[in-house]
Parts: sequence; C-alpha cells; structure tokens
Amino acid sequence: MKAMSKGFTLIEVMIVVVIIAILAAIAVPSYIDYLRRGAIPEGLAELSNQKVKMEQFFLNNRTYVGQQCTTINSSAAGKFTFACVATPSSPPDPGSFTLTATGKSGSLVDGFVYTITNKNIKATVSTGVWGKADTNCWILKKDGAC
Repeated sequence: MKAMSKGFTLIEVMIVVVIIAILAAIAVPSYIDYLRRGAIPEGLAELSNQKVKMEQFFLNNRTYVGQQCTTINSSAAGKFTFACVATPSSPPDPGSFTLTATGKSGSLVDGFVYTITNKNIKATVSTGVWGKADTNCWILKKDGAC
C-alpha cells in the first residue's frame, strides 16, 4: 500500500500568503480612504452648526464679535479642531466671520482644512494626503469632487 500524504506543501502555503498580501495591499488603502470620506462630513456638519450659532449670536447682539466656538458633535471634535474668527466693523456693516475646521494631527483627517464665511463662501484650504484645494467648495472625495 502506498502512504498518502496529508496537508499542504510549503509552496502551496506561500502562494496563498502572497495572494492574501496582494489583496490586503489593495484593500487596506481603499478602506482607509473610505473611513476618511466618512469622517469629513462629520466635521463639515459641525462647521455648518457653528455657522448657524454665529448667525443666532448676531441676531441677538448685532455683531459677530464675542461668539465662541463650542463643539456640539463630540465625534467631530475628536477629529477636527474648530476656530471662530470674527472681524468687527463700524455700523451699518455688521462685520464678518470665518469658521475653520482643521483635521487633528494623527487622525484620518490630519492636514484637512475647511472654511466657511458669513457670506456662505465655502473653501477647502488643504486636503492633506489628497493634496487638493479649492476656493469655491468643500472637497469631499480624493478626485477633488465637491
């Protein structure tokens, strides 16, 4: 009787490992980009919330000066820092403001910077690893789409 060997040869195992490594090399960057694209709208939603708060403050005080950025969305606060800069002016001009969301260092959105003004001008200052910027909109995808 001939003995039958059971199991896999080393070559077969190495081929499977190489195939898994190739699939992982393709899948992991795509997954990270997917997570990044999911984190960006959280920050932009909070930026829009901040704009509403600035306008409410203006309705009560007839100026933008004095309003502080207070984050409502704790998930966005974990990924972005928010800054409110109000510029005073003399009447009848009420002044202006610029709100900025900057991706925190070490997060998926590190290097991403978005702004909005009192005139609702949205701009993408930087998109970190994507390397894009746009003065007319918020970039939401790697290809530069708004």
